[in-house]
Amino acid sequence: MLKSPLKRRISEKLKTLVLEGAGSGFQLVLGFKNESLGCFTAGVADFKNRRVVRRSTRFDLASLTKILVVIDLLIKAHQENKISDLNSPLKTWFPFFSSDLKNRTILDVLNHRSGLPPIFEYTNEIGEELPSRDDRIRFFLRKIDETYLPHPSDGAKIIYSDVGFMLLGLLLEQAYGRRLQHLYENRGELSYGPISFHAEWLSWLTGSGTVAAIQSLDAKPKWLKGVVQDPRAQWLGGDAGHAGLFGTADGVENWGRELFMAYHGKSLHQSDRIVRKFIDFDLPLNGSYLNGFDTPSREGISQSGSQFSNTTIGHLGYSGCSFWMDIEKGIRVTLLSHRFQPGIEPDKLKKLRPAFHDWLHAEVFSKLRV
Repeated sequence: MLKSPLKRRISEKLKTLVLEGAGSGFQLVLGFKNESLGCFTAGVADFKNRRVVRRSTRFDLASLTKILVVIDLLIKAHQENKISDLNSPLKTWFPFFSSDLKNRTILDVLNHRSGLPPIFEYTNEIGEELPSRDDRIRFFLRKIDETYLPHPSDGAKIIYSDVGFMLLGLLLEQAYGRRLQHLYENRGELSYGPISFHAEWLSWLTGSGTVAAIQSLDAKPKWLKGVVQDPRAQWLGGDAGHAGLFGTADGVENWGRELFMAYHGKSLHQSDRIVRKFIDFDLPLNGSYLNGFDTPSREGISQSGSQFSNTTIGHLGYSGCSFWMDIEKGIRVTLLSHRFQPGIEPDKLKKLRPAFHDWLHAEVFSKLRV
């Protein structure tokens, strides 16, 4: 659908993000309605070995896991009647909760109105004393129940919480009796880590997958490759509800296109009735959150830019990735990068990304018949 001169301009524009220090390498996929408009790459995926970003390169998707996994599986569970009511209290799945957390609902957690803290701070308390994932899950559930003491008014406040999505991931494991990494299988270029590919240095010839490296969040950063950057996801064995997924921009685009088709009643797998229950723009917004999805900020500068409409959903990932889709018009932008690299100012991407999205609207999407 895009002509060669425009494709070249998009590639050149993507390279400016590297030249201006927003990241060492990028993967961009654009989509419109039921079509992908192409994949564009720039820069290096492995800063240490200077291996370029390829279409097959997988990135740590960080908090995109929240929508790609948790919301995706909640839609599936609701459709299969594994979870019949999103207003069900948490005690339905965690009957041992003794605090008022037991009365919070799935929707409370999805919309960051449960009163749970932003991050789980107790992973260092046990070190290696609880080596199994099951032991750590029990510790996590007991600790968030014991420490749940929100002010009575906090239930109405928005507190962006990774803890809440860790809990939702475990709720889905309870509902299905299977671990997240097994629940979220056969998704093509999206999968939980840890991941690795043999003979990556030959990928230019074989077209096989590669993994982009990223620095850890330790005081003395170390290189991670195919291992999730988020410490809490690491602590849970790599697969959690808030982080842990790896993938390509094509993989995210395929997921977004399927959601768009479902929303418009054209999916063979997802019910438009169920999808529209999650994506209902007539609902009052919880800040910028709509049942787990983020929406363009109404105040200040939005990371989606200024041109996405009010029927836009998406999310950001702490590692440096983003996905935005106007689900009515069918406009999609997946931009993947790792912003934690030597010589990269992590906040530079935040400064440059809005204008990049606006450029795409002006030079690409405005030319399409919406």
